Amino acid sequence: LIPNPPTKQATTAAEPGSYNLPPTPMVESKPDPLYNLSGPTQPTPSATNNAPTSGNASNLSGPSQPTTPSAIINTVPVSDNLASAPLHSSNTFGPTVMTGLQMTLRGMFLVRAEHIFEWQYLTGMYGQNFYNEDSTSNDYIKNNVNDAATSIEIIDVSFDVSPTPSTTIWFKQTIKYDFVDPNISISAVMMQPYLTLEYRDNYVNFLKQMLPTTFGELDAISSIEMNGSPSPSILLTDTFFCGEEWPVNCDNTQQCENGDACPPGQGCFTSLPRCTDSVDQQ
Repeated sequence: LIPNPPTKQATTAAEPGSYNLPPTPMVESKPDPLYNLSGPTQPTPSATNNAPTSGNASNLSGPSQPTTPSAIINTVPVSDNLASAPLHSSNTFGPTVMTGLQMTLRGMFLVRAEHIFEWQYLTGMYGQNFYNEDSTSNDYIKNNVNDAATSIEIIDVSFDVSPTPSTTIWFKQTIKYDFVDPNISISAVMMQPYLTLEYRDNYVNFLKQMLPTTFGELDAISSIEMNGSPSPSILLTDTFFCGEEWPVNCDNTQQCENGDACPPGQGCFTSLPRCTDSVDQQ
């Protein structure tokens, strides 16, 4: 298991979604590595600007709380004029699901099934830690959000070779968090960890440090965009096929869930679009 750095407050767990890809495992802020996905949701106090309760953290699968941020779409850049001390509140938003999210990884092809799952896991971890770790940041949104829990599922991927290898990922994100300022929108909370160049560099370095073999060639990422999701005719996991290399030789292959299901010397790759088309035509 990947060690989790100390956090401000225990976070909550993710609920598996309807897609075939496994959801991002939630990372426990305490010594236990993973959250219990099926535990009860704790009641949310109505008072604002109070320290969070010391009981069990609410689950991501619990009901949405009545107090929700208003729909302010713009994110808030880091400012030296904002108070740096993180604030705590027991006002809870979510869990809720945002779809149509998009990010581009520059410098690498994310083609192995295992690497796709690793990206889901680590990106969920990074998004949680952004809000849950103690810091002296002057970021207004970061200091007004705490006890975040998030889960990510990839919906589709595409690849480009010009000007450098890149992977564009469409995904959905389930999120729950406590907030102080009710005017901070959910879109702002989701985009903020990747809004500035500094934050994006931190994310790239985080991926490289956690899994250098998988993400060693990653150069940079885009910020998160909300451009709408494609509507693939098949699930991404239905495009996983065995091969000695990528692209897969579709004339001599078999479907797989991960590399363990493939013959010795082969890996499990997404075959978009060729092998899937061949299977559909048979």
